[in-house]
Amino acid sequence: RTSGSSDSGPSDVTVADLAGDWEGSYTCGQGETGLKLTIGQPDSTGSAETTFTFFPLATNGSAASGSYAMRLGDSGGQFKFTQDHWIDQPQGYEMVDLLVQGSPSKDRISGKVVDPACTTFTVSRK
Repeated sequence: RTSGSSDSGPSDVTVADLAGDWEGSYTCGQGETGLKLTIGQPDSTGSAETTFTFFPLATNGSAASGSYAMRLGDSGGQFKFTQDHWIDQPQGYEMVDLLVQGSPSKDRISGKVVDPACTTFTVSRK
């Protein structure tokens, strides 16, 4: 390995590859909750505007619905979704960041919900 090189191979996924609509779930204090991520194309900074929309699932009808804006960026071999501002905030809910270690596939993203009351999330391309 030479200096300045990275472990990325030709199959590595970029922020642009993740643009589109994704759906799945995440788990926090309120229990498993539905999740839709809508990821835009990256701008000149290399990060992409993303909408995090959450909703109740049949298995957890007490979860609220809401949404907020995020930025998706790629840094140091991981993808990070960083909270930005609320679009529709239900009472008692806080925004969370999402962290994806390593490279997701082009049709499935999973990782950690960055909050002590939360665990993981998984979404698949729609």
